[in-house]
Amino acid sequence: ARVELSETGESPVLKDLNFRDNISCGAQQRLALVKQIENDLQFLQKSNIMDFSLLVGIHNGDMQNPVVISEKMLSDPLSMHRYHSIFQLNDGGVSSRNVEDGGHVYFMGIIDILQEFNTRKKIEFRLKSLRYNRNAISGVESKLYAERFRKYVVSKLA
Repeated sequence: ARVELSETGESPVLKDLNFRDNISCGAQQRLALVKQIENDLQFLQKSNIMDFSLLVGIHNGDMQNPVVISEKMLSDPLSMHRYHSIFQLNDGGVSSRNVEDGGHVYFMGIIDILQEFNTRKKIEFRLKSLRYNRNAISGVESKLYAERFRKYVVSKLA
């Protein structure tokens, strides 16, 4: 979604329900992003973390020669010694595949990773599930939270 600056010059922060567009990154980059997201979610599950978010920054820019992640980069990410990650090849982010319109660079990261699914959250979940649909409650155990997160984020990658 294209977000314009407000009259005060500030850019609004949108939630996932406001994010209507897809992240247009192409098949190979999508594959790499999904693999990285799955690795990150596996770590968060093992750490019993829930209630995290994906922060996405979008730069509408003049990309001259965008780099697309290749099979070699996927199989040997350490070969990219100049960068910390293959996801930083385009001005520190991931390029869109729509370079005809000037392209976009996406900056992404999983944030808010401090909430454990502890006893307090378990009690909260049990009480809320008595009144609400269990699938609609945001505070769920880490495995279910990660599955729901993965499904939503992957649905936005094109």
